[in-house]
Amino acid sequence: MSSKSKYKAIRGMGDSLPVENRLWRAVEDKIIKILESYSYQEIRLPIMEQSDVFNRSIGESTDIVQKEMYSFPDRNGESMTLRPEGTAGCVRAAIENNLINTKAPQRLWYHGPMFRYERPQRGRQRQFHQIGLEIFGSNNIHAESELILIFANIWKELGLKSINLEVNSLGTKDDRLRYRKSLTEFLSQYNDIFDGHNRQKLKANPLRLLDSKEPKIQEVIVNAPSIADHLSDEAKERFAELKELLYSAQIDFRENEQLVRGLDYYSDIVFEWTTSSLGSQNAVCAGGRYDGLVEQLGGKATAAVGCAVGLERILEMCKLQDSVIIKRPRKMYVLATELNFQRHALLQAEELRQLFPEICFELDLGSGSLKSKMKKADKSGADAAIIIGNEEIQTKMLSIKALRKPVEQKSCRISEFENLLPTLLV
Repeated sequence: MSSKSKYKAIRGMGDSLPVENRLWRAVEDKIIKILESYSYQEIRLPIMEQSDVFNRSIGESTDIVQKEMYSFPDRNGESMTLRPEGTAGCVRAAIENNLINTKAPQRLWYHGPMFRYERPQRGRQRQFHQIGLEIFGSNNIHAESELILIFANIWKELGLKSINLEVNSLGTKDDRLRYRKSLTEFLSQYNDIFDGHNRQKLKANPLRLLDSKEPKIQEVIVNAPSIADHLSDEAKERFAELKELLYSAQIDFRENEQLVRGLDYYSDIVFEWTTSSLGSQNAVCAGGRYDGLVEQLGGKATAAVGCAVGLERILEMCKLQDSVIIKRPRKMYVLATELNFQRHALLQAEELRQLFPEICFELDLGSGSLKSKMKKADKSGADAAIIIGNEEIQTKMLSIKALRKPVEQKSCRISEFENLLPTLLV
């Protein structure tokens, strides 16, 4: 008989159960292993920051700040926000802890939950998880290239297909000012199709209208001025160098002039990995350069570039493509035939763990008959049951019953246990 609680998880903030977490851990481990091979170091960040950290960096008029942030006053009346993304908090931490006042570029990675108040749907939750990468102190185009190569290798390691790379250049600060002026003049002709929120975008940062999903705006954008026509020679050279590097690395990509990203801090090169297998929420990894953000948040002017991958979307793709093989854990179930022998079983399991750390030894903590305990052992997924009874205690032996192979029950000393393993493990 199951019991029902009157309490439920908050909408868009679901639980992740043990069965699902095996895939989570496998995917995360594969990604982290690749990041470490590129010499990225982990930084752990708080999930809550002063609201101004995000207001100043993301942009006061962005959808994230205006509509999606979980912000609230603390007991002192100061506005706090659950992080909607990781870059701003990482920049704050890097400045505060003097991580970017060095000559050598600093490579950092982080992961954890992010929070945005959105309508929950496939591939979009109010609490979601990201792994983010940031490089501080390098204005070299190889930094962007490295981030792209890292994720090309991650897709390969995870066995994922149908993920496509899009790239664009937003140019220098002066380039963007010229383009904003040109774009504003063009879009102002169609002011009647914009609602109040989009008119505010047009006034604050018209580039954000370029990636609008609204059909009326998409029709207009087709004929909008091209950002490529407003790029300086410097920006064109950087973009050309990036594309040449991607060609050399045999990374397929598409140029997308509407790719601008939804956060104000991006500048110059931006990129996005997308897929058609997740419906409308098609972005799985995105990022770009944000050279002005460190100074904007109070640090010294520092070149910076970064990106983040959405883990829920990657996990859904892994499930759809059945691309990640989850290895069965090597496991033994240790049980006592009677309640009086459980203390001995506990100590015996602990000794086995010390001798064989690569194997899981699950101790039976319940009561009941030997038959019911053996059923629990089988249900646990263990390869074998280690049975501790009066005879085993007196003779200092282990009785071992294979659960996945047609092998007779055997007795052995702990010193002989290793020799039996090949006959027990699947």
